[in-house]
Amino acid sequence: MIVGVGSNATTAGLLLGFVLAARAGIGFATPPRLLAVRVTPWPVTSRFRILGLAGRTARLLSELAGEPALALGPDALAPLLELDARALGPGYGRASGPGLRARP
Repeated sequence: MIVGVGSNATTAGLLLGFVLAARAGIGFATPPRLLAVRVTPWPVTSRFRILGLAGRTARLLSELAGEPALALGPDALAPLLELDARALGPGYGRASGPGLRARP
């Protein structure tokens, strides 16, 4: 799966959601890898922030549901996340070279 990543929230939610869905047998036998393509620069967008947000969300879900197995740490989620900054443009809302070349 490919997603644009800016604030990290959507990417963190998808990452955790894919793992939980696979565990529940919904949609995936195994969770897919997630390719997050930066649309904002570091440090706004980083693996550390995405994995931390997903891990904290998993811990909160675990506490609210009373299900310790839901508490997934960043180490469990990290192998499923790839972060790519190669298409980052010169500024938010400004096209990159690869983006311009991909236009029809």
